[in-house]
Amino acid sequence: MFRLALTRFSTGVRTSAVAHRNLCMSATRLSLKDALANEIAVEAEEGVPPTFPSTIGDFSLNYTERNPIVTLTSNPTPKETVTIRFNINDCDFPEDDELADVDNEELLAPQPVFSVNIANHDFGKTAMFNCMVVGGEFNVFQIGVKESHVSHDDEVDHAYMTNFSQLDDEVQQETLNYLANKGVGVEFLEQLEGLVADVEYNEYLGFLNDMSSIADASE
Repeated sequence: MFRLALTRFSTGVRTSAVAHRNLCMSATRLSLKDALANEIAVEAEEGVPPTFPSTIGDFSLNYTERNPIVTLTSNPTPKETVTIRFNINDCDFPEDDELADVDNEELLAPQPVFSVNIANHDFGKTAMFNCMVVGGEFNVFQIGVKESHVSHDDEVDHAYMTNFSQLDDEVQQETLNYLANKGVGVEFLEQLEGLVADVEYNEYLGFLNDMSSIADASE
């Protein structure tokens, strides 16, 4: 029993954790080293490691293995830089138990949580949007403006963020149109779902190998 690691723009196939639970329920008790070796063998035989393009839509991809933070950047105009950033640990993924008898593709998709920063170099300020995709629906939940020199890690202490849902309906709609014009539209968001799932699976494979090395060194 397996499922696609990506429901959209997929490149990797991940085996189902439900099938692997039988390994832990066998009559013979395995060491951690052996259990991990079994898991790695199953993934090697039945899974397909993802591949990563250099670009996603209009954005250049910056992803380093064993690093949960991924960034994508583009320059829609000479005076603007759009930066999308997500931490794979902040994103939600449907559990295998939740996938049983589910035919709706939207419900099978990962749920990216990410930020979109649009820096205007002439103005020296950056518009900030905290976003997520749930069930195929794009949601902005916070919006603000910061001085462009303020780093991502310092935004909370140096910039006010307002609740997006409290804004006027017309402002909300035009904000979504503005983001789409900067490259954050429907097609890109579908590709982002696939990228998030691929990164998570790739990090999972790395985790298995790293944890196996630690268990091996402990025996």
